[in-house]
Amino acid sequence: MFVDNSVIEAFCGGVALSARVYPTRADALEVHAVGVVSLEVWSLRL
Repeated sequence: MFVDNSVIEAFCGGVALSARVYPTRADALEVHAVGVVSLEVWSLRL
């Protein structure tokens, strides 16, 4: 298992599973866009 800031990544049988977690809602809504030329945001269909 690898944990780095907001990313948790687990390796099992040669397969990598990753998830992004945020400690607070404010962290989840924060966007770091240093050097980004374009950014596309879309809604998830649940």
